[in-house]
Amino acid sequence: SCCCASISRMSWILFNFASFLGVLVCLILTILVALELTISVGISDFCAAGPDQSFKNLATEKLNLDGENFDLISYYISCEGANPLFENMNSSIVELEGLNATVNAALEAGACSPTADVRSLGSGSVSCLGTLDDIQGTIGCTSINPVYQTLVYDLLCGDVVDGLYALWTVQITSAFMLYIGLFLISYTKEKVLLQLDVTKHEKDEDLRQV
Repeated sequence: SCCCASISRMSWILFNFASFLGVLVCLILTILVALELTISVGISDFCAAGPDQSFKNLATEKLNLDGENFDLISYYISCEGANPLFENMNSSIVELEGLNATVNAALEAGACSPTADVRSLGSGSVSCLGTLDDIQGTIGCTSINPVYQTLVYDLLCGDVVDGLYALWTVQITSAFMLYIGLFLISYTKEKVLLQLDVTKHEKDEDLRQV
């Protein structure tokens, strides 16, 4: 009798503990699903409207960018028109090319001496031209736009959206199955209580008969 009572008491504790954990997990899953759905909808709207146009709207409406800053972002997004960063750089290239041409003309005419210093000046201008050319290649749209395309179209509008969809669908399914488990636990608890009442009633009847 004592053994049965102890087992029933342990079962009751286990039922309550399982119910508490189930409710806690359901609450956590609900919060996670709500957050993931919000993020998923926001990113989906961003991508559905067109990532390029959405970025431009974000730059003007949220970041309040205009003028040269907006032109720079717009250029790297679409690669249309001239790179705003190249304007001053192109002026420097023209100046260096003019300097190099002047040095070559002076060397050919023998108008300057010592010639070693003049040649050094020409070599320096050629080196600067090479450096500026490398910089233009590095910050050009052909170098930066593919990175933007990969991050936005492949990762953000592709992998992130698909990952969030798979994540919250699995979590919703898990929460539903957990809810069913909690319902079954509640039903089982009631059945145990009824069984305990029946057992107690039977014992009372046996005592009366004795």
